[in-house]
Amino acid sequence: MPEISVLVIAYNVERYISRCLDSILGQSCHDIEIVVVDDGSSDGTGTILKDYAGRDQRVRVVSHPENKGTLQARKTAINASKGKYIMFVDGDDTLKPYACERLLDEARRQDADFVVAGYELVFPDGSVSPETNKLTYGSSSRDLIRSMVFYECTRYLCGRIFERRLFTEHPYEENRRIVYGEDQLLSYHTALYVRKAVSISDIVYDYYQHPSSLTNVERYKITRSLEDRVLVHSLTLSILSGQDRDVLDKAEFDMISFYFRLIKKNRCGRRFLMRLVRKNSLAGLLSIANLRRHLGLRKALVYWAVFHIWPVAWVLYGRSWND
Repeated sequence: MPEISVLVIAYNVERYISRCLDSILGQSCHDIEIVVVDDGSSDGTGTILKDYAGRDQRVRVVSHPENKGTLQARKTAINASKGKYIMFVDGDDTLKPYACERLLDEARRQDADFVVAGYELVFPDGSVSPETNKLTYGSSSRDLIRSMVFYECTRYLCGRIFERRLFTEHPYEENRRIVYGEDQLLSYHTALYVRKAVSISDIVYDYYQHPSSLTNVERYKITRSLEDRVLVHSLTLSILSGQDRDVLDKAEFDMISFYFRLIKKNRCGRRFLMRLVRKNSLAGLLSIANLRRHLGLRKALVYWAVFHIWPVAWVLYGRSWND
């Protein structure tokens, strides 16, 4: 049984998948398996994957006949893997040569079931921006969630390892084919069951920023992606319901601010957004009472007007108010 299963989700990444797999096969830790899920690619990704599987027995490919979305693809990869620890890599990103070794060594040394490291944002012009993940609040599940909510630890799944039981003993529901925000949803779900979390300062992951990637395109202009955001917010509040009040307050405030910016910048229809919010049981989030609790009376009235009587708010406050 391999120590680490590196799980790669590949969808139409023929330009990048060789670079990704080469970085994994070149790891200083050799006791790994690589499970790649081809999530219904329509380009040459599948052909490249078959070539790698034929050349190295550590590579196994599982193919979806049609695109099922990242949540389902991750579950397929988890079910097909055998390692004690699980690590996710996106098909257009790469690992540093020592990534698996450093994460695994730290997990063993501290008897941790979750280890997170730093990463680099790699931009099209070749420039890089190193980023760190910290866990200053502590190592428990609640501490990890607090670090995520207060932005000292990202809600990505990449650049970290998880003990396998976090997924096998606590399986997640696919819910639906979520395109945007599935990392956040799955990160919070898994964090609920972490026994001991630790962080290291090493940079282990290269996170490539492509002009067409989900994180760089304003996807919430697209109806489907806005639906995903609202659904993920609803499910996130459900996951966080048992956390400390200040943690839940911070999550609610961030969601309120997100919806406010959307309407303020006219990037979605007010009625459409409010319909989604009501559909996903988030109406109370934008009630005058809840807005007042988070923002104070004066600002709450402004936000409430923007959410509920947008044309009036536009006339009264114009386009120059500050968040």
